[in-house]
Amino acid sequence: MTIKTLCICGGGPNMLIVYGGLKRLCEEKYLELDNIENIYSLSGGTIIIVIILLIKNWNDIDNYIENCPWGEYLDISIDKLFKLYTETGICGDFVYKKIFDSLLVMNNLDTEITLHDFCTTMKINFYVGVTCLTDYNFVLISNFSHPDIKLKTAIQMTSALPLLIKPVIYEDKMYIDGGFFYNCLSNFCINNKDINNSEILCLRNNLNKEKINVNRIECFIDYLSYLFNIVLNNIRYKEVDSIENILYLKYYDYFNYNTDNKLLKFFTCKKTRAELIKNGEDCADLYLLYKVGAKNL
Repeated sequence: MTIKTLCICGGGPNMLIVYGGLKRLCEEKYLELDNIENIYSLSGGTIIIVIILLIKNWNDIDNYIENCPWGEYLDISIDKLFKLYTETGICGDFVYKKIFDSLLVMNNLDTEITLHDFCTTMKINFYVGVTCLTDYNFVLISNFSHPDIKLKTAIQMTSALPLLIKPVIYEDKMYIDGGFFYNCLSNFCINNKDINNSEILCLRNNLNKEKINVNRIECFIDYLSYLFNIVLNNIRYKEVDSIENILYLKYYDYFNYNTDNKLLKFFTCKKTRAELIKNGEDCADLYLLYKVGAKNL
């Protein structure tokens, strides 16, 4: 069996858990990125898979993730919150330029490359889930349906968490994070008749249903985080579980205010980022023990 399709979940900082899982599976030769033909992703999962495709070398990706000044790119300090009086989000396309422009240049690619040209270069088909707020429906953007859309625009669309990231206005419609409808695009993946089920690897969050102590919600950021937690745990459409190869990831519940504010730690603490990656590696080890180890018994 050769994995040819990746279906990658969203979940903000959980993108580093996704990264850890993919890294370990590649290290153990279960997965080879050169064999990937199709990618389905949304939100933070889209950010991390594009970083992986552009850097390629795992040691270099480790170094990039560790040393990237995430806290500067996604500054959610009190001063920045005042921007919400005059703008639609704290951060905008500046974040995506900072994350991706140098990586695109390193690959001799135009920083304004279209989704079509990026997919042609990488020899993949790319499907990205977004929410069209104007019509309030789910839209699957791909190199087939939206060939001329800029790569960075598509990434911002799928990861535009309200208030934190500015929504994208594209062809007179407003688009935000695709996570308001799905946390994983397994439905679309399994329904693609050109894709063999046994060749799909789905990475999805094992969501934490622990009840949040509402008495710990003391400020606007707490309240906003609690709101998004409720959304994540009550996704409008359920994902299918009929995919043969599913790597369940231990969900990093950065919205859980029974503990410290984990969301801020992702931006500011290298140790926290390393722990997220290790989390993904551990999940992959368990997956391999089940999928590969069982065959050798």
